[in-house]
Amino acid sequence: MSGPRSIYLIDFACFRPHDDLKVTKEQFIEMARASGKFDEASLQFQKRIVKSSGVGDETYLPKAVMSDENSATMKEGRLEASTVMFGALDELFEKTRIRPKDVGVLVVNCSIFNPTPSLSAMIINHYKMRGNVLSYNLGGMGCSAGLIAVDLSRDMLQANPNNYAVVVNTEMVGYNWYPGRTGLCLFRIAFSGWDAPQSFCRTAAVTIPVSSTVSNTLYGHIKVLMTAASGFFPSVFFHHSCLDCLTSCDQFNATL
Repeated sequence: MSGPRSIYLIDFACFRPHDDLKVTKEQFIEMARASGKFDEASLQFQKRIVKSSGVGDETYLPKAVMSDENSATMKEGRLEASTVMFGALDELFEKTRIRPKDVGVLVVNCSIFNPTPSLSAMIINHYKMRGNVLSYNLGGMGCSAGLIAVDLSRDMLQANPNNYAVVVNTEMVGYNWYPGRTGLCLFRIAFSGWDAPQSFCRTAAVTIPVSSTVSNTLYGHIKVLMTAASGFFPSVFFHHSCLDCLTSCDQFNATL
């Protein structure tokens, strides 16, 4: 009985927004102040988060976040999703010369924004992928799902050899935006392990193609070996009234 097949990383692509979406830390605070959605205490709190977060002055932010209208809508979420996912995938297909119809496995990971039809369905429809593509949409699993998505694609290629798998990891900033003044709500995205605090999230998507055929890879020596552990801590909760956020933030203020 033969052992497991080797699965290889082909390449990867990261979406890079236009430069007009770059926002420095100082610009962000001024935009937040001008929006009229935050009082001085919440502005100072966000300023401390930004200073401690490690994000730079070339971070990207969706324009919808600081608009006068509500950005946390399905329309804005889908617009942002299509921008970042299709931008990353366009670059990926161009770099690898893989045709969308050649993709046999598609895994999309987005923790909080999970519309119907799904993000994976949006990709399949946009690129006119083949009808028998194995499509998976992971949601509500936080940052750990990045590894889980790669692990799932590896397992699918083990069961369906001589295929390409594409993994898309992303998160929507505008749809998850909290325009209120409660410190813990402003802090919780960073506290639960996101790349940056809610007050200064990055607009990004990463795509990774993998294959079970070494001859198809650009980097055939890079094997997919990681396996994600099971068991996930429920670190992010959203409630209409946000009652879970109405607690003292002194313990967080002390760390900033």
